[in-house]
Amino acid sequence: QNRRAWHRHISGSAFGYELGGDVNVETGTGERISDGNKEIGDYAAFASMEYAIIDSLVVRPGLRYAYNTRYEAPLVPSLNVRWQLTSGFTLRASYAQGFRAPSLKELHFFFVDVNHDIVGNPDLLAERSHNANVTLSYRHAKEKGVYTSELSGFYNDIQDLISLAQITGTRYTY
Repeated sequence: QNRRAWHRHISGSAFGYELGGDVNVETGTGERISDGNKEIGDYAAFASMEYAIIDSLVVRPGLRYAYNTRYEAPLVPSLNVRWQLTSGFTLRASYAQGFRAPSLKELHFFFVDVNHDIVGNPDLLAERSHNANVTLSYRHAKEKGVYTSELSGFYNDIQDLISLAQITGTRYTY
C-alpha cells in the first residue's frame, strides 16, 4: 500500500486544503488461493477543503474517488465540523459514507486441514456504509496535570457487511 498527501493552509486566509492518493494492490499465489493466482487493485484520489467560518468554527468537506479492479466504487463524501465552544469545551461532528471491497483472502482463500475449514466466497459484494459521530470534549490544564473528559456517540449503517460466518458444523466462509 502506498499513500501520499499534500496539505496547504493559505496564509492570512480562512481556507486550507488537502489533496492525495493511495494505491493498494493485493496479489495472492499458491495452492490455498482458488485458481492459484489472483490480484485485486484499488487506486484512489481524495481531496478536502477546510474553511474557518469564524475562529471557533471549522468545517471540512471531503471527497474520495476510487477505481477498484473488481468492484464499482462510488464517490465517497465526508463532512467534519469542529466548534470550540469555550476555551475548555469542543464539539466535533462528522458524517461519511464508506466503501470497502473484499480482500483476496475473503474472496479466494481455501484453508482446509485438521484444524481449519475456511473457504473464500467469490460472490461477495462490497461493503457500503453511512457513519456519523458526535463528540463533546472538555480539557482543563492545571499546574500539575490536565483534566479531560469526553462524551461521544456514533451511528453506523453497513450494507453487505463482510464477516466470517459458520455455514456447517466446522465449515466457515465470508
